[in-house]
Formats: sequence, C-alpha cells, structure tokens
Amino acid sequence: MTRTILAAAIAVVAMATAASADKPIPMPVDFVGEWCFADTIFDGKRDRTGHEVATHNYRLPSWTDGECKRETILAIRPYDFMTGDLLCRPTKPVRVVEDRAPSGTGFASTVVAECYRNGPINPSTAIRHTFEFSRYKGNIYMRVN
Repeated sequence: MTRTILAAAIAVVAMATAASADKPIPMPVDFVGEWCFADTIFDGKRDRTGHEVATHNYRLPSWTDGECKRETILAIRPYDFMTGDLLCRPTKPVRVVEDRAPSGTGFASTVVAECYRNGPINPSTAIRHTFEFSRYKGNIYMRVN
C-alpha cells in the first residue's frame, strides 16, 4: 500500500513538473502590439565576437507615415514575438523596469528567448538569444545581444 501511494505521489510530481515546463512565459503587456520598422541605430557598441551591435527602432502604426510593410513588422503577442522570419518565445520570466518622468513612462526589459526560423517549431533547431527591449511612448527599441 505504501509503495502504491509513493508511486502515485511521484507520478503527480512528475506531471506537475512537465506541465510547468510547458507553461508559456508572458511578454510584458506594455510591449504587446504590432510595431512598424523605422530605422536602425549603430552606436559603436560591439558584442563579444567584435561585431557592431545594432538597435532597431520600431513605431506604432499611427506614428508612421503609412509605410508599414508586412515583412518589417515586429509583432509582440502575449506569449511570443515575431519579426521577419524569426519567431521567438521567452524561456525565462521577464521583468520590466519602469522609468517615470513628467513627460511619460519608459519601460525596459531583457528577454531571453528561443527563436525559430521559417517553419514549424522544432526544439532541436532553436537558437537562444537575449533581447533588450525599451519603450517610450510610440517607439520601441530592440537590440539582440
């Protein structure tokens, strides 16, 4: 009888662990939406391999001149985000830092995500990236580290 109860308890713990591993991690609500590519900023920073790091600026569609092509949209959804042919899902909880000022509130976060290119999601082809997002009013900036 004790073995049966122990086996049942182990099975429940294993199922709970598996269920929590599959639970999607939400993106910050302040970033959710469709953003139109505006420009790329090179500020002289380099990554650990020596490549220059670029920050991509996106704007809300209402902040553009009507130039928002489908292939240049950054779509941030509640549990993932897409840009071009890249689909990314956060793998760690995302913390948002707010910077309040009289002119408005800025939001910043670092998102560690598994990303997939073109096609079905296959964990064996996932590429892990760290993204830095910052938003102020109708602009959002994204840098890939």
